[in-house]
Amino acid sequence: VNVGLSASLSATSVAAQASAPGVDADRPTLTPVDYDRWERLGAFDLDPTGRWLVASVTRVDGDTELRLHRSDGSGEPLVLEHGTGPAFSADGRWMAYHKGVSEEEREASEEEKEASGQEIPDRLGLVDLDAGTDTVLMAVRSFAFRDDGALLAAHGVPPSDSVGADLLVMDPGAGSRTVIGNVDAFAWQDEGPLLAATLKTSW
Repeated sequence: VNVGLSASLSATSVAAQASAPGVDADRPTLTPVDYDRWERLGAFDLDPTGRWLVASVTRVDGDTELRLHRSDGSGEPLVLEHGTGPAFSADGRWMAYHKGVSEEEREASEEEKEASGQEIPDRLGLVDLDAGTDTVLMAVRSFAFRDDGALLAAHGVPPSDSVGADLLVMDPGAGSRTVIGNVDAFAWQDEGPLLAATLKTSW
């Protein structure tokens, strides 16, 4: 009986507050700008060492970003605007991702694509997790770390007069780079050091 009485009083109190004069007038009115700021949490992932958590966030206006947090909750997150498709290296030192463009720029690129046949490509973003710094590099179609995390292969975008593209193989820690031209597809050896690639050219 006491529980029912308590619930009834609570409901009555809420109903009275909701209908009280002036309550609705104090509430702010949402505008289209406010709606565009609403966010939806997408996929998230921990790095292999458990030190970092990356989460994908999409706003109502279509823009996306990645937020990189320390898993212990310390510090401020690193916000990577227009970032998608994050991947950690196995040693927990690096995180690579696709750096896109805003929804407004993407819509404009669709119009340009109809005229020129080309669209704005994603670029390769690379985060040094030890330093907490983000570097945006070349235009890419895809990328992949070697299983041990020591090397990163990034497949570029072919020029309009070619079918193959440059494959950049880099050691992010040492800064060394090797370029293989006219690559159509590539794959790292499972749990091994080898890289396979198919080459393709037009005649």
